[in-house]
Amino acid sequence: VYRLWTSVVAIAACASGLVLWQQGEHLMGGFGLATSLLHALWAIDVRALVRGRWRRRPIMIPRLRHRTDAVEVRCDGVKHG
Repeated sequence: VYRLWTSVVAIAACASGLVLWQQGEHLMGGFGLATSLLHALWAIDVRALVRGRWRRRPIMIPRLRHRTDAVEVRCDGVKHG
């Protein structure tokens, strides 16, 4: 949803920037186009692409400990096998 909303904002900012530019409002039109570019870069997550992460990394869940420290202490003296 976030990328979709950012893309919609980028398109709207581009459209309004172009209309303002054509009407002679170059300063405000330029701000609209700059905002459009910023939102477009944000939507495609350029920071992650620059860092080399083309896709999201999977979430790594550490292995849960099954025994508490007290159980391990009791098990130290017992021979297994």
